[in-house]
Amino acid sequence: MDKHVKFIAQCVILGLAGAFVLLYLFPGLYPARDDSAAERGREGIVSYSEAVAGVAPAVVNVYATHIKRRAIHPLFHDHLFSSVFGPRVPAEQRYS
Repeated sequence: MDKHVKFIAQCVILGLAGAFVLLYLFPGLYPARDDSAAERGREGIVSYSEAVAGVAPAVVNVYATHIKRRAIHPLFHDHLFSSVFGPRVPAEQRYS
């Protein structure tokens, strides 16, 4: 077990050392830091109008055109049944 841990530790250390050497010799491999986003974040959001304009076409209005009433099964009024299965099912549903 000790040999395996030592081998894994050596591989990790060698890999990290190699990565640091590569980044030191070739700094272009590491992406440049973009501070403009951090500066914009400090200003704060002035308006949500662009976000609202972008999602406005996705907003829909859902309404019912008729209501269907149905009879409730007598078991729904049973106390034991309702204690096991929860509250009653609604007696009416709206359909569009």
